[in-house]
Formats: sequence, C-alpha cells, structure tokens
Amino acid sequence: MATTDAELLKPELVFFDIEAKDAFELFDQLEIRLSNLGYIKNTTTDAELLKPELVFFDIEAKDAFELFDQLETRLSNLGYIKNTWKDAISTREKNYPTGLAFPAGEIAIPHTDPVNLEKPYIAIVKPSSTINFEPMGGDGDTVPAKLVVNLGIMRDGGQVEMLQSLMGIFMDEAKSAD
Repeated sequence: MATTDAELLKPELVFFDIEAKDAFELFDQLEIRLSNLGYIKNTTTDAELLKPELVFFDIEAKDAFELFDQLETRLSNLGYIKNTWKDAISTREKNYPTGLAFPAGEIAIPHTDPVNLEKPYIAIVKPSSTINFEPMGGDGDTVPAKLVVNLGIMRDGGQVEMLQSLMGIFMDEAKSAD
C-alpha cells in the first residue's frame, strides 16, 4: 500500500524550536532528532567510538574545568564538538558532578547533551596527576580522579546505558583490575 503525503506529516516531525546558524547545523540537529525518534538508524557501536586519537596521557589540570579547557581544544581540533560544548559540559558538571570513588579507583565520567557534539566519541584521559571532581550526587569528599572517561554519545538513551555499563565495570573489582 502506497503512503500518501498526508500520512508523512506527523506531529512528532514538526520542530519549531530548532535554532540553527546555517543549513549544516540545521541538518545536524534534524539528524539527531530523527535518530532519537527512530526514523534514522544509527549504526555506530560504542566500541567504534573508542579511537587512539581520543586517548590522552599528557593532561595536567587542577580540576574538572581546567580539564575541559584542554579537552575543548583537542576535541574541537579533531572535529568532535561544537563551540557550545565547553559551556554546556561545565554547567552540567557544576549542577550534576561526575566524580565516583570505587574500590578499584577514583574516576569521573563527564558528559553533555548531544546537541553540543559534531560527532559521537568517547575520550579517555589518564592524567599525569589526579584531577579533582566533585562527587556524583553532591555528597561526600572531592574525588581525586585517576581516570576520566568523557562521553560524547549522540543516540537517545546512550549516555545512560554507557554510564550504567561503566559503573558496573568499576564497581566490580575483578573487572576493573584488568
């Protein structure tokens, strides 16, 4: 049975709230929303988001915000983030801290909304010395993170899934020992 033009017009496909400075940004935002609604299938797997160019061993920062300054330059030069990324991730970190202390070690998992990304990624930072993050949930001592996993997941629900997976790994001493 053929689809009529009237059947193609659905309320969930009307986006009055999109603000874009050019056609490329408009198409990026449309792609994210259509993917989130299931009209476009994203075939990128989380494993494909881990790339050698996104593993950093040479970063020194006293806190999360100094780290974000450095990551902004590196991720922007590689084409992963938009110019809104640093403000967005800093605001999110202030409101929803990401430091986690596990038996296997202290980590942080900062992330921001997909609208601030050019393309998906997972950046791994093994700093030369610990970087202080406030604890997730806001209760407890500052977390001196020995490892930072910066998530740039674009698919709907992907960040929550990845956070749960990472927390499951780091909570299990046997898994995180490797």
